Amino acid sequence: MPCGSEILSFFLVCTIVFIFIGLSSPSAAPKDKAKERVSPDTVLVLFKPHVSEEDKKAVHKRQGGVVLDRIPELGVDIVRVEKGRSKEKADTYKGEPEVEAAEADPIARALYTSPPGAPIVKKRLGLG
Repeated sequence: MPCGSEILSFFLVCTIVFIFIGLSSPSAAPKDKAKERVSPDTVLVLFKPHVSEEDKKAVHKRQGGVVLDRIPELGVDIVRVEKGRSKEKADTYKGEPEVEAAEADPIARALYTSPPGAPIVKKRLGLG
C-alpha cells in the first residue's frame, strides 16, 4: 500500500502536468480580439518585385490610397485609406495584379511595460 508521501508526490506530478497542458492548449489563450484589432484607416501593401514606381502610384490612385511611409527592408507601403474601411480596402488591393499581398495594419499591444521609475527605464534614458 502506498504511503502518504507517494500519494502526495503522485498528485503533485498530476497537477503540474494538468497545469502544463492547460497553459499550452490554444483554448486557454486569452479570448481577446487581438487578432481582429487593426487600424481603421491604414493598409500594408506589398507589390510584386517587377512593379515600377509609376505602376505602384497608379494602383494607389485607383484604390484611393495615400502612401504615408515605406518599409524599404520589406518592400512594404504603409497606405492611408478611407476611415473604417481598412479590411475592405486590403481585399481590393489584393485584387490588383501588381499586388503580392495586402492587409489591414494590425495594432500591436505590449505584453509588458516597465513602470516609469524602474531601473531599466532610468538606465535607458541615461538617468541612472
